Amino acid sequence: MLAHPRGRVYNFRPGLSCDWERVARRASETGTVLEIDAYPDRQDLDVERLRIVAAEGAWISIGTDAHSPGELAFLEIGIAAAILGGVPRERVLNLLSNLALAERVGLVRATKGANTNERGTTTMAGGKRERIDTTPGKSGGSRFVRREARGRFSTDQTSAGRSVAQDKRVKAKNTAPKGMKDRGD
Repeated sequence: MLAHPRGRVYNFRPGLSCDWERVARRASETGTVLEIDAYPDRQDLDVERLRIVAAEGAWISIGTDAHSPGELAFLEIGIAAAILGGVPRERVLNLLSNLALAERVGLVRATKGANTNERGTTTMAGGKRERIDTTPGKSGGSRFVRREARGRFSTDQTSAGRSVAQDKRVKAKNTAPKGMKDRGD
């Protein structure tokens, strides 16, 4: 995924100027998803460039760049931009079902004999257990993970490592610095 494709911010940075037809064509050829950043100060990709993306057949994802729950409503700006840009809903990553999304990113294959859980949805069998160091140079930072046959991290991490009771991390304090009240960002 190419996030913040232009990097523009209103009244601060105009955004990257390049051959957007070529970028969209290459994204379409490689399966790279281009992001619509729907945050009002960004609105990146804009409608003009989304028309190019739609014409080249590239995929998009709509993100809000939200920093608080109320900002999730910015999704409507991204949806409106995609509609105005002529992006077909079949090319919007956010609108795929869980299974279709997993297939799209190569995590699972929809096969006749796929593993299913109690809900009947496809699951992935975990591969060999492997220990990785999540905090190099510090003790206690290793975790067990599973990789699938192609070497990617598996979505099935059940019984892959420490239990919640064994995890020594503590809940973060939810307090703002003195004088900041609850405005922490």
